[in-house]
Amino acid sequence: MEVLSGNPVEISVYASSCDLRQDRHAQYFCFKGVRCEIPLPRKANFGSYWLNTAIDSPYIGNDEPLRLVIRGFDTSFRIRQIRGLDSCQRLTPSNAPFCATNGEVNSRVYWGDGDESESFLAKDRNAFEFYGNLTRAFTCGVTDHCDCPEQTQACRDAIQAYACQSMFNPCNQAGLEEGPRYRTCRNVEYYCGRTWTCAGIPRLTCNHTFYSIGIEQVNVVDIPLTNLDDPDLDDGGASRRAGIIALIVLLCLLAAIVLAILGYILYQRSSALSSVVFDDESKLGEYEAM
Repeated sequence: MEVLSGNPVEISVYASSCDLRQDRHAQYFCFKGVRCEIPLPRKANFGSYWLNTAIDSPYIGNDEPLRLVIRGFDTSFRIRQIRGLDSCQRLTPSNAPFCATNGEVNSRVYWGDGDESESFLAKDRNAFEFYGNLTRAFTCGVTDHCDCPEQTQACRDAIQAYACQSMFNPCNQAGLEEGPRYRTCRNVEYYCGRTWTCAGIPRLTCNHTFYSIGIEQVNVVDIPLTNLDDPDLDDGGASRRAGIIALIVLLCLLAAIVLAILGYILYQRSSALSSVVFDDESKLGEYEAM
């Protein structure tokens, strides 16, 4: 929905089927110059936009069309419908001059604008400002109890990837919008040597459930119910653990081989000594020497 001129409009969303329509429904207000996305493309919004949404939510059943009721006065607007991956675009130096310079960011496609919108440029400016705030937060401007390593280029690259994914919202395989990935959050802590809590931004800590492909459940005090993984590996530390186990097994095999060789040498020496036969003259010579 895009308001072209005049007053804002009210948009109410219902299920298409009359049997599923209840009093509870989603409602939006769309203003001139601001792009309204109906429904919001995030996966979590399908069936859970309202608190305690029941099975009659208008977002339940993605194959069913939605009924939109638009109210307003002295206004003009237009509506576009986008399906699947049609709205997912890559960043380029022209639509995202800051974020397009990051290789990790460029590996994804992002929930997009269409050719008639300039919101990518606005998101890119927001990402640059967010990046500046985060780089200052992950420096050592104040004395605290946290480690304070020198900020490296790898740290700044990780912060840039986080800032850009936070503003642009990557697409998943179904074309729905995601938040920053859990790995992107952990990379900031790993490469910068400083946690989000030490940076003074505990609300962005990586155990929050709004990160994609990460912690799925937390308890009442926001502690993850599953263990945090190693931040320097994309597979949750599984490769590192497998490598450690393989190294231990290899060392055990080497130790066994060394012990077997030593045992064989001792066995050969003891067998050689047991086969020596002394005659009378050698014994007399030995006694005389003693």
